[in-house]
Amino acid sequence: MSSDFDVFSSQSVRCVIWFCQKLGKSISQTKADLDAVYGSASPSLPTVSLWWHRAAEGRVDVGDNPRVGRPKDHENVDAIASYLQDQPFSSLRAIALALDIPKSTVENIVKCSLGLKHFNLRWVPHELSPYQKAERVRIARDLLATLEGMKRGDIAYLLTSDESWFLHYNPHPARWATSSEEAGQKARPTQTKEKCLIVVTWSFTGFLHVTALPQGTTYTSEYVVSKLIPEVDAAVRVKRPMIGLSRSKLHWDNARSHTSAATRNELDARGVTVLAHPPYSPDLAPSDFFLFGHLKRQLLGTHFRSSDEIIGAIAEKFAQIQKETFSAVLEEWKHRLSTVVNGGGEYYMA
Repeated sequence: MSSDFDVFSSQSVRCVIWFCQKLGKSISQTKADLDAVYGSASPSLPTVSLWWHRAAEGRVDVGDNPRVGRPKDHENVDAIASYLQDQPFSSLRAIALALDIPKSTVENIVKCSLGLKHFNLRWVPHELSPYQKAERVRIARDLLATLEGMKRGDIAYLLTSDESWFLHYNPHPARWATSSEEAGQKARPTQTKEKCLIVVTWSFTGFLHVTALPQGTTYTSEYVVSKLIPEVDAAVRVKRPMIGLSRSKLHWDNARSHTSAATRNELDARGVTVLAHPPYSPDLAPSDFFLFGHLKRQLLGTHFRSSDEIIGAIAEKFAQIQKETFSAVLEEWKHRLSTVVNGGGEYYMA
């Protein structure tokens, strides 16, 4: 309804307030009448109260009071607005220097006249194209339907696998101390620091298998076929001796080592169904949005002398995860998939 009254000036609305006051209506009654007619274009309660009291005092002039001081500098407003269209990442100081306008004036115009706020840009894994967004929606919809259609007994056959780098030592990022000097400092991890690539395969009923790539080894399809898949099959046979990986549904990302013909043929031969994963989608991989972050937080401050020690620690920490947590992660996965579908393929943001 408000669009019907946008043409009315503020003076016209003040006349209505003056008229209601003269009819003997209270401030709240006047406000209710204005809301009923003007809708969202109705003036605020403080404005109604101000002009109601001015009418009660006998004032008949509904115009604005004369303003003291310099009027708004529309040229500066236009100049700053134009500048920010071309340079939206500029600081207030940069704008002031470029346009030769005092920084305080720039800040007032940007925040008050233009109504702008300074936001940190969200980090996303990849700049998605329209096609990639459509693919994320399509695959996420199919994956969600698969998860929703699984019965309770099928959950044990749902496997997920992923890899991540683990440092031999990653110090705590903060500590309690009386001063920053006492607290010390933490160096940023470097590419040359001792680390290993850890591959974890797990289900939503518990831990299955963890391994580390030997130094000098590359995570290729040859490694996946000759080492990883047989080891995971052996781990599964501890729980299902007769069938191993058969009937399993495996979810992992689109790394070439996972999508190669050799890997697909090996999994087909073992009776494994591979669930599709949307492109550029770490936000939809349970190991990325839950497991690796959880494990690395648990291992902060621990020194490891070898990859075997890291593997042992990961297995120990993994065993401490409660079944309720796995159920919650599965529901979180479904929620993320649903959000991506409904959001047109955009990245999930908590």
